[in-house]
Amino acid sequence: MVANNYELLRSQVEPGYTPKYASGAYLKSEVVVQKNVVVRPEDDTDWRMWFVNLEESSGSVNVTVDVTLEGGSTETLTATGLDTSVDYSDFLSNFIAAVIPSSITVEKRCDSCIVIDGIDKEILNISAILS
Repeated sequence: MVANNYELLRSQVEPGYTPKYASGAYLKSEVVVQKNVVVRPEDDTDWRMWFVNLEESSGSVNVTVDVTLEGGSTETLTATGLDTSVDYSDFLSNFIAAVIPSSITVEKRCDSCIVIDGIDKEILNISAILS
């Protein structure tokens, strides 16, 4: 059984939160994507992406991100051979350098996450796989 990585992530950003792992669970490297809905009307809605438990990977990983835009088009971002032993901020920079988006923006935010946003079209969904 795989531990709920969301629980680990929540415990890292919410002071005092104790993760509730299933008995006998283990951690694995994973990419987590979440729609960021902001409350101020002058702000856009964007998507945030984190890589968790990279220390559980040995060597390098591949990342595939499928971004579904309004109108049904999909843009796929692929980064291969990313070294998981580097500093987390460097890992994010290496991911961004490896992908070449055309209809979306991909940028690092606060050395902790990647922000993905549509240029001319709204993003409807994002799915990401770390292998």
